[in-house]
This record gives sequence, C-alpha cells and structure tokens, in this order.
Amino acid sequence: MFRKVLVACRGIPALRIVRTCRELGIRSVVPYSEADRTALPVLLADETVCIGPAPLRDSYLNVSRLLAAAEVTGCDALHPGWGFLGADPEFADATISSGIAFIGPGPDALRLFADRLAQRRLARELKIPVVPGTEEPVSSPAEAVPAVLKLGLPVVVRPVASNLHCSRLINKEKDIEYQVRMCQAEVRAHNATEQVYLERYLPRTRPVDVLVIFSQPVAEWEVGFYHREQDLLVFSPANLSGNLRSRLYRWSRLLAEQLQFQGVLVVRFLIDEDNTPYFLQLSGELSPWHPLAEIITGMDIVAGQLKVAAGENAGIVPADQGIRALAAGIRAEDPGADFEPSTGIVSELLLPGGPHLRVESYIYPGYEILGEYDLLLVNLFSWGADLETAVRRLLRGFAELNFGSIRTNIELLSTVLHHPHFGQPGRSIFF
Repeated sequence: MFRKVLVACRGIPALRIVRTCRELGIRSVVPYSEADRTALPVLLADETVCIGPAPLRDSYLNVSRLLAAAEVTGCDALHPGWGFLGADPEFADATISSGIAFIGPGPDALRLFADRLAQRRLARELKIPVVPGTEEPVSSPAEAVPAVLKLGLPVVVRPVASNLHCSRLINKEKDIEYQVRMCQAEVRAHNATEQVYLERYLPRTRPVDVLVIFSQPVAEWEVGFYHREQDLLVFSPANLSGNLRSRLYRWSRLLAEQLQFQGVLVVRFLIDEDNTPYFLQLSGELSPWHPLAEIITGMDIVAGQLKVAAGENAGIVPADQGIRALAAGIRAEDPGADFEPSTGIVSELLLPGGPHLRVESYIYPGYEILGEYDLLLVNLFSWGADLETAVRRLLRGFAELNFGSIRTNIELLSTVLHHPHFGQPGRSIFF
C-alpha cells in the first residue's frame, strides 16, 4: 500500500480522500490555494502545501506546482479526486513520468475518455447501441446541414471533448448555422479543440450510470432530476427491469474488458421513453455519487481505488437491491436571481443528522464561499427500504439545513421531490 498520497483537488472530494487515507494508515498531503488556507481538508490533512493564489490556473490546475508539491513532500501516489485535472491525460502522464503513482485511469484510457467520438466508435465495435449521430466531427455549419437533414430534426450539437457541457439543441433548419457556431465558440472559450458532432435529440430520456470496479459492475444509479446540465437528484438502484439491468451490466463489463481497465469506471447510458438503452459516455473519474454505491454495498469505493492502484484486492461486494438510496447536490445558488452564485461568509451553519442520513460537506461556520470555485456545498444522502422512505428522510435533512445568509437550491430540490413523477419508472425531470 502507498505511504503518502497527494490529494490534488479541493472541497468534498479532497475531504473524502483525506478521511479514507487516514483509515488506511496512509498520510495525506493537501495542496491548497491562498483562498482555501482554512478549508476543512487543509485543516484535517497530515501535511499541506500552498500552491498559489485563488485563480484555478495558478493553483489547482497548475500541473507543475501540484507535482512539485508531491515531490517536495515525498508522495508516492497522487489522487486527483473528480473534476479539475482528474480527466487530463497529460497530467496523468506527467505524474507517472515523475515516478508517482496516479490513482485513476492511465493516460491512454484518459485520452479515450476525453473523446466522445472515440468512445462511440468503441461501443459500436462491441455491438453496443449508441444514439444515432455523425461518426466524424462537423467542421462547419455548411457541413452540418446535410447531416442534420439526414438525422432528422431535432438534433443536438455536442463538443467532441467529453469534459465540456455546452451542447446546443437545433429545432429548426434555419437555426443550424447559429447553434453550430455558438457551440464551437463555447468550446473555444474553454481552450479546447472546437470540434463538434451531431446526435439525434431523444426527448424524455433518463441517464443511468453503471459503476464498474476491476471489470465487475457492482451498482447503478439513475439521475432523477438535472438542472442546467447538473445532476442534482440521483437514486439507486435505477428503475430497470431485470433484463435491462443485465444488458447494461453486460455491456459495461465488455467495455471494461476491452479496455483492460483495472480501476473504477463509470459507464453512462441513456434510456428513452420506450426503455431502449443507448451508450452515452465513459468516465474513469470518481463520481460524486459514489456514496450511493457505498450505501447499498457497504464498500469504501475510495479505498477500493487505492487498493487497486497498489495491486491489492478491492474487496468487491454486490449491491443489496433491498435498499433504496437517494442523493441531492445542494449548491450556493440564489433562486431569486436566476440561480446566480450566492457568495460570502457562512455566518451560521447547521448540518442534518440522525439515522439513515449521510452528509458529505467541507463547509463550516466562518468559511467564505467564492464565486470562482464550485458552488457545491453539500451532497446529502438518505436511504430506506423504498424510495418514498428515502425521500422523506432527505426532506427531513433539508428541514434541518441552515447556511445563514447563503441562498441555496434546497427549495427547488424540495419541489422536485414532491413532484408526482419523481422516481417513477420511465420518468425524468429537468429544467
């Protein structure tokens, strides 16, 4: 097992990794920006290193500073968490070249994960259905026109780069040029290649993720509500028939085996209103919803990642289908101002407790919420014998939460949980 791990992220994932390292007897090193000097992961880590000012490019996205922190503190492994550089193949390559183990997919796998079209090609080779779309990038609006007409309206313009979420919906032929150019412009703004491609738009689909560890599917969850391309309410197990679950698990295992993938893999599928499944995307990053799998299996997924990377047995446990688990992402957003960031000092804080609730949060009284970082405050999990029980327990948790003057999306989440369609088979709610 590793001796010392650099935790190359911040917030909830950083705190999660620090805690698991402590349980396993591994020393944790947390690099932090000047703005995060008093953040909870920094306070709880065994060692800390300031890596620069608040802007991400000068701190958490600065590869040379992160690797310097790992080398100076004598780390033999690095865990990227999720987000930030966790999906960057060049970062993984640089980490390994520095003689430091990278807790996650290798550079070659990350290059595949970064390319939606490459993933679609792999799925087709394995006879796994994908959403109808173009097989090559669309370089211009003029090139898009015949492809759109062939697919049939409406269609979605998506960036080839899988870490970007700036898709555009084309409902009318006259909108093709504008929407393609807008998608390309948004991709350029993220300093990525402006390649885009087209997919047929499937209305009323529901995303289902399958978690694979060491080529073995262990659990799945369904997105019950997403808002502005953010998954906010997720439950496990998904509403799937036994036959459909078996197909998704078989395809996920095929993908993992084809890639000879030995870590933690998340395979996302789309299920349409006729219960027809389509492969959508692969990710080797630790999902923020992994505690759902931990609740229904009793596993520690982060410990499993560390053990697999160290060449040890991950201790895989099958899911208990008799437990229903539910998760909510609570964000510092002001619903009265079109969900603009709600920033400032957390003057008072009350986090929920009691049976059948799990709180993942790095917030504490006096913490300052900054607009330039992720606005996620809490991931709150509940569980019970059925989804209705899990919903009641999550609402109990909402009632106990208090962030003082910081506005959140709790009212929106509560409204969705009371919606008659929430969690119903074949239903997904989004705005």
